[in-house]
Amino acid sequence: MYKKFVFAVVLLTTMALVSCKNENLIDSDEDSTSMMMNMEDGEARLDKHLEMVDLETPFGIDHKNQENCNMEEKANKRQERAEKMKGMMKEKLGLSDEQVEQMKAAKDAMKECSESSRTEIKSLLEVEFEAANIKRDEIITSMNNNEITKEEAKELLKTLKGEVKESIKNNSEIISLKEELKACHDEMKTKMESILTADQLEKMKEMKGKHRKGHRKGKK
Repeated sequence: MYKKFVFAVVLLTTMALVSCKNENLIDSDEDSTSMMMNMEDGEARLDKHLEMVDLETPFGIDHKNQENCNMEEKANKRQERAEKMKGMMKEKLGLSDEQVEQMKAAKDAMKECSESSRTEIKSLLEVEFEAANIKRDEIITSMNNNEITKEEAKELLKTLKGEVKESIKNNSEIISLKEELKACHDEMKTKMESILTADQLEKMKEMKGKHRKGHRKGKK
């Protein structure tokens, strides 16, 4: 189960703007409560990211349509989501102002703890994608030289994307960094649980269950 973690907390972009085609695998600004509710979405996020790779779009950390993507608007939307989530959690769980501040401190501590590992993972992903793009370019060159058909190129690219996914999942350095990230997350989770009362923890579990159910329903 935890194999999915590396692309959950560290590689988070839970809600891209509707007007911006964006699947950014590195985004550390997710609200802490959202993090706790999205811990198992990482592998699906990687799948979605790789689906965007085609004969026109290369592998990369960021996939953006620059014409339609307003980065300032994206940042504002992210902040709005964080504030909305914070308000919802405060209301639904009956959090005190002190608890809200304590949870924010726990999130900030986790972010600081994991910063180095996030940076290293980004570098490793860039290496993986750079190597994949060399092979992708070879496929496209063969297609342009009429050595293979467009359909054959698409099939070869599909196979390549599967290989990239497996390579990332089995990368020993990423696995090692993943354990470091797990320690950071576990520390945040322990702090969060110590901040909440037993009743609040139960309510959070219920909210988490509803969130996952709604997320799965939205994918159908």
